[in-house]
Amino acid sequence: MPDKERIMDKYIRVVAVTCLMAAKLHAQGVPAGHFTHIFIDEAGHAEEPLTLAATAGLLAADSTARLVLAGDPQQLGPIILSPLAQRYGLAVSAMERLISSAPYAASGQEGSLVYNSTFVTKLITNYRSHPCILRLPNALFYMNDLVVGADMSVTHGCVGKMGFKGLEGRGLERSNLNFPIIFHHVVGKDEREGNSPSWFNIQEVALVGKYVDALLRMKANRLTPLDIGCITAYRKQVQRIRVVTSKASPEIKVGSVEEFQGQERRAIIMSTVRSSVEHLEFDTKHR
Repeated sequence: MPDKERIMDKYIRVVAVTCLMAAKLHAQGVPAGHFTHIFIDEAGHAEEPLTLAATAGLLAADSTARLVLAGDPQQLGPIILSPLAQRYGLAVSAMERLISSAPYAASGQEGSLVYNSTFVTKLITNYRSHPCILRLPNALFYMNDLVVGADMSVTHGCVGKMGFKGLEGRGLERSNLNFPIIFHHVVGKDEREGNSPSWFNIQEVALVGKYVDALLRMKANRLTPLDIGCITAYRKQVQRIRVVTSKASPEIKVGSVEEFQGQERRAIIMSTVRSSVEHLEFDTKHR
């Protein structure tokens, strides 16, 4: 991190740091009120102590500095593994806690709740998803306020007769060419190494490889390796999928839900790993 004099130089108008590094600014001698605005991105994902550590020394009750929390409390929250910390509310971000309390909370009748625009700005245009993908979360979490604003050349690139060519004859046939989601049942085996809490499913790994190959073989609306992402809940499954996808291209992103937070791809493959209900209680315990 630059020294105090560099940070406080009158020509330096913006300083970009992580929450953890922001906590060190005050320790370096940057006084409260020096910054007119403090923005925390992905605030719905940050633990509340981390948010407070980033701002405690930089905001003063008598200053005019503004704190802006940007994020979505309906998406991935803080990753808290300690049962004690969860019990005392640390699995809830500062943003989520505040948005549920006056004066930030929405008011009105069920189905027509509105936020006070003095405190909350709700962005409602979605620039990522196909309308069919957006429909369910829109109804469950966003009071049907979201508006489709994505470019159809992106969202509809893998649907229709010309989309996703290469499926036929590979055990990947689709019953509805115009629907953007494929649910593919796999009769596999849940496996793990020793007492490791991380699971893998070799049959799913092989199927992911087939889909990646089919996506890269598309003739119309061609995809590049950077357009494809593979998400799975377990580290061991991530490792095994990477072995398969790296043969097609090392540029294909494979990772956990946390690793994909805030990212997007034109095509996403999700490997749930589970082929039975036997271990669902285990999954719930370990998130």
